[in-house]
Amino acid sequence: MLILGTILPQNQPLAHYQAFVPQLAPWLSFLQLHNIYNSWLFLSLLALLAGQLFWNAFRHFFTHRSASAPWLPTCSVSLLYAGAALAVTALLLSNSPWSFSGEIKLTEGACATIPEISAPELSIELQSLEINIDSQGRPLSYISRLLAHESNGLSAKLETSVNSPAHYRCLDFYQSGCGSAAVEIICQTGQSQKSYPLPLPDTQGTPLLEIPSWPRYRYIAHRFYPHATWQGGAMTSHSSVPGQGAALILELDLGEKPNAPGKSPKIIGCKRLGWITSKRRVKTSAGAYLLLGKQYNYSVIRYKRDTGYPCLLLGFFVMLCGLAGYYYSRCKEEITWNL
Repeated sequence: MLILGTILPQNQPLAHYQAFVPQLAPWLSFLQLHNIYNSWLFLSLLALLAGQLFWNAFRHFFTHRSASAPWLPTCSVSLLYAGAALAVTALLLSNSPWSFSGEIKLTEGACATIPEISAPELSIELQSLEINIDSQGRPLSYISRLLAHESNGLSAKLETSVNSPAHYRCLDFYQSGCGSAAVEIICQTGQSQKSYPLPLPDTQGTPLLEIPSWPRYRYIAHRFYPHATWQGGAMTSHSSVPGQGAALILELDLGEKPNAPGKSPKIIGCKRLGWITSKRRVKTSAGAYLLLGKQYNYSVIRYKRDTGYPCLLLGFFVMLCGLAGYYYSRCKEEITWNL
């Protein structure tokens, strides 16, 4: 089974296998070979192996136990069998429905519910995301400060970073990644200004920014560099100052004719306005100016619940006790023979 799981690509949709081996697709679905480590066949084999090891532990103890035989070697071998059985049971529990994992992507101030947790429900809020970068604009580390909310009113503050997970309610939260989800475009018209959030293309396709007072034009952040800045009349690719960035703005012309309701806008022209930063602005065809406001960074948090982990630790401890007892009895026996 392990060799088959290594050779056969895992966790792919069934349509992926049907395209290559349509004759075997029904068997792959029945035996769940596309997700072999969570399939009923693999879990059944693990259950049989764990049961056999537990049976060997009891059988060895009651078979070799006698009044004249030393009890320590017998118990030690039984403990080794029991520890191995607990380790297999831990693997079985880790791949069972009681264990789960998932991923949530949060912007600062946003909240997401963990769907696998109920009674009470659990939701995670990203309070702040701290990104430390070097002089070349490369992230050195990032720390997510979270707030866990329960439907019964309880809450707890958590902090997670790379290789430093947070733990809450049998869940482990890992810092998986981070990035920029959106930028704020500031529109200046005369003495007034208004800000508009604009999602970035790598998070939600290619969103268009519509300013209500200018129905003819749409704006798009064609490119965005979160650690770029404008210096000496040119855009540099990095900045050591957190929060700076540069976005390339395109202006799309939809024409004078209004678009039909429910239909995508028809673009008749495209104009490159240029790069904008928090201090550098560009002028639109409508006579207003666009500036870059704050960035909306997002944090990728992976959560995992492994019900087999305590069982694995117990099995490891039992096996250590069995090994210690076995080698102690052997050494004692050798000393007795030499004397």
